[in-house]
Amino acid sequence: MAREFKKEEYERKIAELEEALTECKREIENPQEKRFALNEKGSIAGAMETCQDGTKRRQAEEALRNSERRLGVLLNFVPYPLVVFTLEGNVTYVNRGFTRIFGWTLDELEGKKIPYVPLGYEEEHKQRAKQLYEEKSLYRHESKRLTKDGRILDVAIRAILFYEEEDKPAGELVLFRDITKDKKLARINETLLRISMALPNYQELEDLLKYINEEVKMLLDIEGSVVVLVDEEKNDLYVPAAVYDKHATEQKIKKHHFSMDELLSGKVIRTGEPIIVSDLSDNRELHRKRDEKFGYQTRNMLIVPLKSRDK
Repeated sequence: MAREFKKEEYERKIAELEEALTECKREIENPQEKRFALNEKGSIAGAMETCQDGTKRRQAEEALRNSERRLGVLLNFVPYPLVVFTLEGNVTYVNRGFTRIFGWTLDELEGKKIPYVPLGYEEEHKQRAKQLYEEKSLYRHESKRLTKDGRILDVAIRAILFYEEEDKPAGELVLFRDITKDKKLARINETLLRISMALPNYQELEDLLKYINEEVKMLLDIEGSVVVLVDEEKNDLYVPAAVYDKHATEQKIKKHHFSMDELLSGKVIRTGEPIIVSDLSDNRELHRKRDEKFGYQTRNMLIVPLKSRDK
């Protein structure tokens, strides 16, 4: 891997290159011009020759820039988040994939450590770093990492030490893959499988719906899950099954019937479209009345329709 130069180093080397090119240009434009070093008596002490050295320097600088350019293109081409660290864990490079997934840019992180290890994962992180140094590479392990905006991602991590001199590691190259959606999909499929296998064990609808609520609550890691059905005789809504952190809330909800306009569930049933409510400032009075009956203060909710073959 080519050595990465700081901006100041580049500027200094460019200035040296320009000076060398000026010397070369003078030699080309004035091939007969002789430049000598004189001693104190004015006699020639030696000849000054710079064009050849300048050419070599120019070639070396050009090769370095081309190498850096190719490396940057290659690393940015990698679709997954990629970071280059020093052996001390400080960042020297992040690609665009890292910025897209995690949010931080190279300008924010260069020369620093990334604050992306969640609480409770510090010891695991230290052990993996030790393992990498001992084994020279980590082919895959799963963990969690924080994004700049505070989200926690499930990630698969691969890492390798790279060398600039034989048997002397110069840094770490770490590749991440965001597997958050994969993990969620796997959990959803596992939940659906458990529910389908459990169906024969429940003869009563209320018991089955309660079991489904328990699975949904555990899957989404939420405080409560309810099933709202239409009482076709009364043309209103009722809750046959509910699961909440507080058992008293479950019992209170099941005692009430609601008009079609009293719950957002009524709108979902009419339209067949799901609703996500993250801000309760809209329809504040509606939410207040519902919470009074539920004995529970709702902060946000997701409502999805249950569809049968005919409706």
